[in-house]
Order: sequence, then C-alpha cells, then structure tokens
Amino acid sequence: MTIDPFSTAGLRRAVLDAWAASPARFREDANAEEALATGGYAGRLLIELAANAVDAAREVGLPGRVRFTFDDSGEVPELRAANVGAVLTAAGVSGLASLRASAKRGRAATVGHFGVGFTAVMAVTDVPAVLSRSGGVRFSRSGTAEAIAALSVAELNREVTARRGQVPALRLPWPVEHSVLQADPIPDGFDTQVRLPLREGIEPVLAELLAGVGDDLLWALPGLMTMEIELPDRRPRVISRQDLDDGITLIHCGGAVTRYRTASRRGTIPAELLANRPIEERDRDEWQLTWVLPAPEEQPSATLGFETDAPADPVFLGAPTPTDEPLSLPARLVGTFPVDDTRRRLAAGPLTEYLLGQAADGYADLFTSVPSGDRLALVPAAGFPLGPVDAVLREGVVRRLARSPVLVTALGEPTYPAAACVINGVSDAAAVLLGRAIPGLLPPPRSPADSEAMRTLGVATVPLAEATTALAGIDGPPAFWREVYQAVSDQQAEDLADLPIPLAGGGRRIGPAGCLLPGVDAVDVEVLNRAARLAPDLRIVHPEAVHPLLARLGGVPADAAALLGDPALILLYHDFREDLEDSDPDFDDLRDLARLALDLVSGAGGVVSGLLADVVLTDADGQAWPASELLAPGAPLASVLAADADLPLIGGEWAGYSERALAGIGVRTGLKVVQVDHADADLPDLQDWWSEVVGDDLPPEEFLAIADLDLIDDQKWPQLLQMIAADQEALRTLTSGPDPSYTRWWLRHFALVDDQPVHHWRLPAAVDLAGLYDELPVPLDPTVATAVGVLGAGTDAVQSDPAELVNRLADPDRSVAAGLVPGLTRLAAQALEADPEMDLPRSIRTLSGAVIDADHAMVLDLPWLAQVVDAGSLVAGGADPRRIAGLFDLDIASTATEFAVVGARAGELSPDQVVAAERACLSVGSVYATLFPAGSLRTAPGLSVRAGTGASVRVAWWAASDSPASGVGALVTDGSAEGIGRAIAWKSGRWADREMAAAAARGDLVVFAENGLG
Repeated sequence: MTIDPFSTAGLRRAVLDAWAASPARFREDANAEEALATGGYAGRLLIELAANAVDAAREVGLPGRVRFTFDDSGEVPELRAANVGAVLTAAGVSGLASLRASAKRGRAATVGHFGVGFTAVMAVTDVPAVLSRSGGVRFSRSGTAEAIAALSVAELNREVTARRGQVPALRLPWPVEHSVLQADPIPDGFDTQVRLPLREGIEPVLAELLAGVGDDLLWALPGLMTMEIELPDRRPRVISRQDLDDGITLIHCGGAVTRYRTASRRGTIPAELLANRPIEERDRDEWQLTWVLPAPEEQPSATLGFETDAPADPVFLGAPTPTDEPLSLPARLVGTFPVDDTRRRLAAGPLTEYLLGQAADGYADLFTSVPSGDRLALVPAAGFPLGPVDAVLREGVVRRLARSPVLVTALGEPTYPAAACVINGVSDAAAVLLGRAIPGLLPPPRSPADSEAMRTLGVATVPLAEATTALAGIDGPPAFWREVYQAVSDQQAEDLADLPIPLAGGGRRIGPAGCLLPGVDAVDVEVLNRAARLAPDLRIVHPEAVHPLLARLGGVPADAAALLGDPALILLYHDFREDLEDSDPDFDDLRDLARLALDLVSGAGGVVSGLLADVVLTDADGQAWPASELLAPGAPLASVLAADADLPLIGGEWAGYSERALAGIGVRTGLKVVQVDHADADLPDLQDWWSEVVGDDLPPEEFLAIADLDLIDDQKWPQLLQMIAADQEALRTLTSGPDPSYTRWWLRHFALVDDQPVHHWRLPAAVDLAGLYDELPVPLDPTVATAVGVLGAGTDAVQSDPAELVNRLADPDRSVAAGLVPGLTRLAAQALEADPEMDLPRSIRTLSGAVIDADHAMVLDLPWLAQVVDAGSLVAGGADPRRIAGLFDLDIASTATEFAVVGARAGELSPDQVVAAERACLSVGSVYATLFPAGSLRTAPGLSVRAGTGASVRVAWWAASDSPASGVGALVTDGSAEGIGRAIAWKSGRWADREMAAAAARGDLVVFAENGLG
C-alpha cells in the first residue's frame, strides 16, 4: 500500500494538465531545470544539500548538522545526506517540485529562498529522493517520461522528441512507499535524508570531493555546526564548529583544532533599498555578514598564519553560499548579499552597494579585534583588484580604516592613520623611546608589505635624522640616553648625527662627533681631571651614557690625541699665547699648561696636531717663548743652519722630558712644517710664489709649507733634502696646495747642489739626457729629487729650462751617444716651440753625435737618403722633418742635393724574392698583392745611387725615378732581404718596424697570416 501524505498525485496532475494544455510550458520547465542543473548550480551539490540542512535546523532552533555517506549495498551506489531539523511537509514538497517558488518565506535570513537549489542533485542522479520522518518523496526522469507518454498529447510528444527524450525530473514528485522507509530507515538522530542513486562513473568523483571537504562549508553556512563524512574504506570524519564569546571560532576536525577570528554585523535593510527587489525578497529585510580570519593561537605577531600578499587561490565571497566573486582580502566574507539568477554573481544595485559598505565597516571591526602588531597584514595589498566587487570592498575598507583610530602607537595609544607616522628600519625598542618625542609614532614595519600597508592608509614616513633631532626636546638622565643609543645602534650613521649627548660636566651637546669618551682607551684619570680643571668646556661624555654607538658616530676615546685636538683645549692654549703679545704670562699657569701638553704628547706617542702650535715654554734665560720657536740642543736641524741663524734653546727645567715629547709640542729638532692660509704668512718669498703660482685664481684654503728655508747654509742643501725625504710631514709640503707647492717652488729657485741649481742635474735613471746633463752627485730619493727640480726625464728638461736644453744640445764640449740624438733633437724641438723667441745656437748636433755649423747641416726627410749622405751632416727629422727644419732653420736633405739612380735595369722579383716580400708584408700587417699591385715592387741587382757629382754608392733600396728609359720604377730594391724589408716597411707606413720586416724577409722571423702560417 502506498501512502501519499504530501498529496503528490495532485501536484503531478496539475503539472501534467498544464503541460498537456501548453506544451510550451513543458518546454519552459525543461529548459529551466536543465539550465540550473548545468549552469548556476553546477558543482554546488554538497553546498546545496548542506544549505537545506541548515535551513531545516534553523526552522526548529537547532544547530545545523549534516551527515554525508555512501551506500553501496544496492545495485546502484547512493550518496546520502542526512540532517536534523524540520521534517518534510506538503509545502516543502511543493517547493521542491516548483521552480522559483520556495517554501521558505518571511524575514528570517535563511540560506535558501529561491526554490531552485535542489536542482543541483540532477548533476549526479536521475532519481533523487527525500525521506523524512513525516514521509518521503522521490523524483524520476524516466517516470516523468512515462507520465508524459501516457497523456498521448501529440504536440507534447513532439516537444519530447525535439529534446531527444530529455524531460525535467523535479516537477513530478511521487511518494516513497512506507515499506521502503521501514526497510531502510533514516539514521538515528537525524530527521531527514536525501538519497541520490548515482549515475555510472560519478561515485569516485564524489568520493574525492567529500574526502577534500574542510571547513569551507561551515563558513559558507554560518548555521552549520557539524558535518559528518563517512566514505567506504576510510575513517569517518567529523568537522564541527565551536563559537567562543570573544569572537574566536574553533573548527575541530579529527584531533586537530583550527582557530579563527570573526567579526559579524547584522541589521535591517532600509525599505527604499528593497523597492526594486523581487516581491518575495522584499519581506526579507534582515541582513547579516561575517568576516573570518585565520588566527592561530600563540602565533608570533609578525604573521597571522596567512600570506599578506595576494593569495595564489583567491577567496570567493559567500552569499552565503559561494559565488564567483573573488576577493583579494586576507579574510573570508560571508553574508546575505543579493545574487543574480545564476547565484554566481552579486546582483548589481543599491542594496549590494549598501551591504558592501556594511562589510567595509565590519572589516574595520575585524581589524581592531586582532593584536595591534598584526593589523597591517589586513590592509588590502597593493595591486589590481580581482573584480568589481573586490574593487568596491578594497576601496571601502581603506577609506573606513583611514578615518578610524585603528592603529596603535609605539607607546600603546590608539591613533588615526592620518595622525600617525613611522620611522623605517628602527627596532621596536627604539620606536618606544623615540615615541616620547614624536606623537603618533608607530612601531616599525616588519616587512615591505607592512610598509606598503602604511602607505595605503596614509601613514607618514619620518626620516630617522628628523626623529633624532626631535629628541632634543626630551629630558632624561644619562642612563636613559644610553638606552636610546642602544635602541638605534643598528642605524646609519648619517641619520644619527644630531643625537643629544649628556656631558660629564652637566648640560648636553647635540651630535656625538668629536665628543670624548671615557673608558679603557682614555688617558689616566688624573690627567683627564687636570685637563677638565684647566678647560671646563671639554666635550667629555657622561660616563653613564657612554655606548659603543657614540664611537661609530664620531665620538673618540678621551685619549691624549683626542684631548690635544679638542677645540676647548686648543682655544685655551691659543688665548694664553695671544696674551704674550700684551703682558707677561703667569708662570704657574704656563707650567701647568706646558706640563699638561707634554704629558698628553707623551701619551699620544709622538707628534700630533691641535693645540701644539700654541704651547708656551721658557728658554735658557727663563723667558716665555712659543715652543715652535725654540731649538732643542743637539737637534739635527742645527747641523744645516747658516752661521747667522738665531734660534733660542729651551730652558733646563724641561730637560726631564724626552726629545720626542719636546718635538711633539713643537720644539725644533728638525724641519718646521706650518699651515698657511694667506699670502702674508711669515715665509720667505711667499708673496712672489703667490703672485706667480696662485695669481688671480681662487686662493687655497690652506696648505703645508716648510718654514725658515732661508736659514739653511748654501753648502748644506744635500743634507737638507735628505732630511725632507726622511720626514713624512715635510714630504707632504711638496704636494700641498697649488702646483707647484710653495716648498717645491722655493727649492727649485734657491736650493743648490755643488753651487749649481738643482735643475742642472739629472737622476741616474734619466738616460735619455745622458751626456747633456750630469748625474746628481749625492744620493737622494728620486721622488724628492724630481719634486725639487732634478731632471728625471727629457720632458723635465723641456719644462724646467728650454733654452738650457737647446744650448746644451749644441754644445760641442758635451759628448752624446749617436743613438740618443734623435730623441734629444725631438726634445729640443719641443723646447723651441715652448719658447718661440729663443735665440738659435750657431751649431747643431747631427745623427753621428757630432756638433757642426748649422749652415752645413740638413734635415733627413727621406730614410733611403741616409744610404748615400754622410750622417755627420744629417739632423734627425723624426716623424715631421719639415717641422724640424723650420724650427732649426735648416735645409731639407731631399731638396738640398740631387740624386740619380745608376746601375742595372730593374725587373720583376724572382719567386724566392716574392716569398720573402710576402713574409715581410705579413710581419707589418699587409698583403703583398695589395701593397704592390701588378708586381710594382722591382728589383735591380747592383742598385747604385749617385749624390750630386760624387761617386755612385751601392744601396739596398731606393724610392725615386730617373727616366722612363732607365726602366727603374718608383720603389726598387737590390733584391736583398734588407732592401725588401725596408721598402715594404716604408710603403706600409710601418717604418719603425723595418728591422722586423727585414728579419721576416730573411726567414729569421716566423709570421702568421689569418689563414695559417706564412
């Protein structure tokens, strides 16, 4: 017996009558069901089954619970979904069998209200059934086809045929027989069960889908509290949700617990926003939404357990079931948003805009619910939005956050982003300390993403240098400042230049550069106290504030050298010396100051800069004198002073100090090096140097110079130059200031060696000047020697005294090797160009090394002429013979004498000579056939040339022509390797490589062509 508690027969009859009366109605229903099953609800089977379970539980006030199982006990495996809650009713059956006519009405925010969600089952089955404790109904695609066929409506049958037999299944419900419910009842503890006999091949896909179900369904369906999943050959899984009072939700899955933070909002939709919504939706004026964020317990504040960059797999907005609206925010959003007919996208309109605005406000609630250190990770990341909904949400979230006190300063105070600022790169501890001086200072960003989030919210970035300057407005004990230094010790030095520094004597100084640091490397406490007593303004850092950072920022240990260079001590000594000009000194003060300086110099280990120029001592007669104007007995300087030089000796009371200490405060033992910054300094001939070297140029700020050079004995200059070479500070005077420096200029003008100016001597290494200049007769460092004017090369002679070079070259008393003559002639030409007004000497040095009357000399301009003209009358022409001839007013050899080629007739080269020519060409980078087309290089055995009316001379090569009848070409050799090599070197423009070309022609040199060995 079949019981029909839900009057399904009437439902079937009404539908069949409608289809029989209007086959078009059948077509509409079939198309609608097919479109929903394959379109809007494709892939949504589990979520729709769970949504129905949630609505059933909510209707009776129970937490949602659903169990998914596979039953493979029958011929066809079934997916079953059991739930608790309201049982099946006639209205519910009518809703299942009706498209877009849900039984769920009213204000309650149920998940399903379209009346089409159950259509999702048609993706996996053709015979779905719903069993409840109140009865059951089933649907059947084949049953529907049979019922249509029984109507015998021709037009309706044609529609079925046109659809290839596919008919809608969910419009005709049938009751489930009572015997079925008894034989296979609903599981205990549940009220309703959906049973879906699966099409062939569907089971594995659904099994994997169920195996992968996590907590997504619990968030998509806020009323769903428990899911049970039982699959064949797998352990049952239970996924449950536990909502705590503090906005924390725990998801239990097996033995694992996942923690989430949520922020929910709910309210009533303004009536005007529902005016354009479908009629049945207008009564549903309650809205709610929830943001969900992973919140691992005890998670370090540097991360919330999710990536702050845009996720690889975007989260999709739930309305409340998942849509295709991707979100780039790090939290999940589920709410009662209106959707379009596909249920895949939000419905455009003012209601959606209103709810997205509420979602932005809810996001701000979520933002402030997380620990302050984690909040920046929730700011929308930079980049393009993933869609229009994402764009609206991101913009709304940023706008809402930017105008709310959602950030927390380093001091723990809430602040608006517009009033906040940040210093990049500092530590949290540094931010806390700096926050005392800078209102609204946030803890530093922990990552580039945090920095980008701050920029997005409009947080200002304050340079660290500006922040450290602001610290000047804070009062704190020395220990506080040490904490500050520790907190910023990892920052760049240039940003910390204006740090306040507490001083040992009270007060503060801005900037650590030059401050004196007490400690291990400082001077003895007794000496430091003496210095502080004599100069209370010394920049000594308070001992409780000393930190290694101060040394990195330019603070120096309060050692002897630092004290000697401190401005406070320097001013003290300067003022004391200045007072000597107007009154007698207080000798007690003189001794205190002198002994402090000597003790500091002894501790500094030698000569240092600073106050030493102003130390005052007493001389042998007890008179006060600047230490720099006193001479130590037995000083090396005394051995080179002229007899009339007068330097007083220091007094005996200073004899207990070492010579090094006395020299350290300026007592004269060696050369005196001074700093000069104006033209009126007390140096010999300084104004002459200034006028000649500086002239109208911008004067130097300061430079080093050796003082009292005019006190040196003229016979002791070699010793003095050796003293300069051994004194590093004196050596610096040779390069200090404009070039030449004052010291170099003075020594070049006035220093003598063997009563000769220094530029009359050459270094032994200057071999290109051998014979013209004599070697320096005393050993001297070459660097110092050339600096003061000793000639180190031929170019030095040109620059030093051009006329002297030219005259020495023409001096017959000076013997010069013939090989040096071309180079010296070239230097003499440069000297003449440097001084065009110079008088030419009457003599000239020729290629043989001899000096002859210039009227009998001529310049060699063509190299082959040297074979027939005496070298004793030829002057080296170099690369530009006509220039040399013009400078020395000499004739050109090629025009001064007539030459004639005599001897055998020229002919072609023999094969062996061609090979030799090819080798020579390769050696100078040429190709014989290109260099001498058509065999234009000729050979004439016994080639001879006659100069003028003289006798003929055998030559190896020649580049001239006699007459066409002679047969002698423009370039002829005697056939020898030397002749061939020289002719080719000349023709190729590689005359300097003539010996190499000749060697190649002889076969003495192996050369390579591009294509192999030549």
